[in-house]
Amino acid sequence: MRMGSEKGSLEYWVAVVKPGRILYEMGRVPENIAKRAISIAASKMPIRTLRSKSRLTNDRAKHSRRYRESKPIIDGA
Repeated sequence: MRMGSEKGSLEYWVAVVKPGRILYEMGRVPENIAKRAISIAASKMPIRTLRSKSRLTNDRAKHSRRYRESKPIIDGA
C-alpha cells in the first residue's frame, strides 16, 4: 500500500435493507418462542418491521425435509 492510503479501523457496519426484504426466518421452533425472539430482534432495529407467518406448501415441504436430513442440527443448549 502507498503511504497514507490506510483508512483506519472500522467503527461500525452498515447494511442497505430495501423494503420487503426478509431479515429473519425460523423453522421448527414453537410459535410462541419464535414470536418472542422476533420481537426482541425487531426492538433492536432502527426501522419498522413486520412479522408474517406462512406454512410450507408440498413442494417447499419436500425441499425442507431434504435440507433437514442433509444438515446436522447443533443444539446450543
